[in-house]
Order: sequence, then structure tokens, then C-alpha cells
Amino acid sequence: MLLIAILGVASTIEAAPRRDYKDVINAFIESRINTDYMKMKGILSQDAVEKVPRLKTTFRFSAVDLLKTMKASDGVKQACTSSFKILAENDGMIMVQIDFIYAEHIVSEFVT
Repeated sequence: MLLIAILGVASTIEAAPRRDYKDVINAFIESRINTDYMKMKGILSQDAVEKVPRLKTTFRFSAVDLLKTMKASDGVKQACTSSFKILAENDGMIMVQIDFIYAEHIVSEFVT
């Protein structure tokens, strides 16, 4: 699971502009499909953690680890399409299921 910064940070003088969550979701999808390191870096929270289950083990990757991996493969395009649906939302957070649809399988990611 990845944590993505969706809201602007408020200052004591005025609030920063709020990013539309659909823009963030689309940027996430595009960065995954196109292995776009810079686009992911622009939306990924510094304390994000990606958890990947494999059999009886769950691997944890920090934002730094994820960005290093993406940077090493920068520009590699995935042969898939995508779709997403909002599973839950409130004023401060959303939970999204993003499906990456390949010819033989679907990879679902759950993002908050």
C-alpha cells in the first residue's frame, strides 16, 4: 500500500492550493505505467510504505526504496491499461483500488 499526499499543507498565513485527488490518482497511474520516477516523486509522501505480499511473506518498501527502483527503470512502459474506483473517502483521505490490466492478469493496488 502506498500513502500519497493528497492535500496541500496549510501554513499560518494561507493554505497551499489543494490538489484534486483525481489528478493525484492519474499521476500515480501514469507514473506506474510509464515508470516515471519524477512524476511519482512529485506525488509520493516521504513516509510512504509499499507492502507487497508474496506467499507467506510481506515485503515492505519505503518511499526511498520505491523511488530508487523506479529511477533504475525510468521510462520502461508497461503493456497494460488501468482503471480505478474510490472505495472510501472523507475530507482528509481517500482509499482507491487501482487495477493495472494486462493481457493475462490484473494487478490491483490499494492506495490511501
